[in-house]
Amino acid sequence: MKNPNAKYGIKTEQYDVSYDDYMNFERTFGEFGKDGKSYTVTDRNTPRQWLNFMVNDRFASVAGNDGSGFTAFNSFYLRITKYHSLTDYLLRTLNGRRVIKLTDEVSGEEYDLLRDTQNMKFTAKMGASLYEGEIGGIRFSVELFVPNKDTCECWVIKLTGDQKKYRLCVSEDLAFMNQNIGKKAPDGDMSIAVQNGYIIANSEKAMPNRSVYAVFGMEGACPTTEKYRELGISDKIYDYTRVTLSKEVTLGNEEQTFLVVGGAGSDREETEALYQKYTSPENVRIEKEAVEQKWDRITERNKCELPDKNLQYFLNFWLKNQIYLTMRYNRFNLIGYRDVMQDTWGHLLVEPESIRPFVLGALSKMYPDGRCPRQYDLYTDQLDTRDFMDSPLWIPITVCDYIKETGDFSILNEEVGYYASDKKDTVADHMLLSLDYLYHSRGKNGLILMRRGDWLDGLNGIDQYGEATTVWGTMAAFHVQNLLAEMYHELGDAETENMLLSRSAEYKKVVNDVAWDGNWYVYAFIDDEPIGSSKCHEGKIYLNTQSWAIMTGIYDNEKKVEKMYRAIATYLMTPYGPQLNAPAYQKYGEKCGRLQTQRPGTFANGGIYLHATSFMIMAHCACGKYDDALDLMQRILPNHPDNCDARRTSEPYSVGNVYYGSEHPCHGENLYSWFSATPSWLIHDGFEGLLGVKADYKGLRITPHEIDGWQEYKVKKIFRGTIYEITFQKGDEKGVYVDGIRIVSDLIFSKKKFCDVKVIF
Repeated sequence: MKNPNAKYGIKTEQYDVSYDDYMNFERTFGEFGKDGKSYTVTDRNTPRQWLNFMVNDRFASVAGNDGSGFTAFNSFYLRITKYHSLTDYLLRTLNGRRVIKLTDEVSGEEYDLLRDTQNMKFTAKMGASLYEGEIGGIRFSVELFVPNKDTCECWVIKLTGDQKKYRLCVSEDLAFMNQNIGKKAPDGDMSIAVQNGYIIANSEKAMPNRSVYAVFGMEGACPTTEKYRELGISDKIYDYTRVTLSKEVTLGNEEQTFLVVGGAGSDREETEALYQKYTSPENVRIEKEAVEQKWDRITERNKCELPDKNLQYFLNFWLKNQIYLTMRYNRFNLIGYRDVMQDTWGHLLVEPESIRPFVLGALSKMYPDGRCPRQYDLYTDQLDTRDFMDSPLWIPITVCDYIKETGDFSILNEEVGYYASDKKDTVADHMLLSLDYLYHSRGKNGLILMRRGDWLDGLNGIDQYGEATTVWGTMAAFHVQNLLAEMYHELGDAETENMLLSRSAEYKKVVNDVAWDGNWYVYAFIDDEPIGSSKCHEGKIYLNTQSWAIMTGIYDNEKKVEKMYRAIATYLMTPYGPQLNAPAYQKYGEKCGRLQTQRPGTFANGGIYLHATSFMIMAHCACGKYDDALDLMQRILPNHPDNCDARRTSEPYSVGNVYYGSEHPCHGENLYSWFSATPSWLIHDGFEGLLGVKADYKGLRITPHEIDGWQEYKVKKIFRGTIYEITFQKGDEKGVYVDGIRIVSDLIFSKKKFCDVKVIF
């Protein structure tokens, strides 16, 4: 690789990384625990703050490896403690932090434990974060966790020392940032009451027409508050209230434990009760154990034992951890329609019984004509009304797989309303209506109209320059109609099944007649002008129309598959996965949407979109290229050895959303982690595509896949009340054996509590 800037180092959007570090593939800052359930950052000088998220349905806590972090109530948009950012979804550099100080009562020497301890270790767990270190003869550990239901975080501070007296001070900065974000924070309206050991604060403007209360306390502490202002982004002034809890302590060889609680609620009584509950060591122990038990239950539902331990850790634990977060805190205030549906789809392999309300809630935002908004707000009537044609396409994928996973066909008959309408229809009617809307929204060439955009957000607004039609969107409609046709076949509704298959056949013919460019499929058209064609000087080829053509089987000639693979290898592949398109757009323009205004190699302009790469993994599995699927999945996991910690800059335990592409000097750097639909696709790629265990309407579909170097692997799946232990082995007596009996089908179903399955391939 050409040295991008050997003299001055590499300047990224936010980080300065030396060229030596950038090229040091051996440089790591931590490691997974032996069981893969935790990751310990042993070198606190990470390229940027490495974060962990601890959430329940109503409260979120963010912890950085350097002591940074903040808390939020109901939505990340309502921050209880300090954090502001120009671009919220790029959650990378936190300016809020937790402070734990010890001041020697005799010498006056002060230790800010989380800031000053250079040997401090940070351990990220599912549902908890742990800081450990030693400074000035003081040994400490601080564990943070969020209970399963209560709207707070608990700090368990453990200290040992040297027989000296100290003043222990614990501080956080209250913010109440909400609908006023980007303006002066409404701290002037905050009222604060100081109690014995805690403070209670409230703001009437924290949520629309609602009061929000905050509590911060430690038993026996003396609480104080002070206000200050800070110049923030875009020259905005932010007001904060710093709350400090202090008490005198004498530290000796015997470990002492101090409990701190910080939380929020909708009324004063509920919020004050949090303090009373979480200053009890027994209650803290019970709630902490309950969090651990919840994660044990979640991770046991779909589990594997693989020769590749790193992939095993992500499938068993870390993808689920990330999906659990995005399911509940879907980007910030406005949640994307496609985002909530895909996060919900991923959650089927985490907690399938919990997703039904999320599906029904999203369907209630559909318009009576079948359109769906781009985004919506859970707490107000605010909508992003842009007509992105892909919004409804994710519904059938989620609903069909929900029924396969749970056997719950009743969801189809559930009546749901429409946005701003008294009309109600069943879930089944909503899905058919939305696909009907797309079928009748087509251009002169027969492809579906793109309107304001599709999955590829960067290719937005191109309908301003003519009639914009989407090849990818037409492929996706083909795919979801086939999924629904399969479901209606299961229901015995031949009329609806045949209607859907007829429309799918029509889409297939149009795509192959209009969109095949000779070696690959184009992405879209503006009138008759193709986007993603060999005729284009920039953006000649786009990944998604190749991956979805292969994944869905919409192609009409096997030779086209060979040509698409050759084109992907020639134009798009990099050591970190395939680029979204190539060559990147170098000239500034707007005709091809926002992506044409982005720096080459970033985001949708030649970036390595990991969400799109996860589509490609599924495509590999669809055509039997399991070695390629495994290699690509390994490459986009955040700790692949080809993309070292200093180059990638982000957490090794959280999947990113987009890496810089080959036309950017920081090729391989991860723009941001955590908030992405990539984990949802990867967990399905892994358990269903690669390992070959997928729920079907009448049972589990078991498909052994031969992977180079794998002699054996195991999958455990809890499916409709039965625990299936499935062992895949290479051997001579090929077949599927259920409880020792060979069966002729690859579809299995048991009503027993345990079912032993052996697959010889």
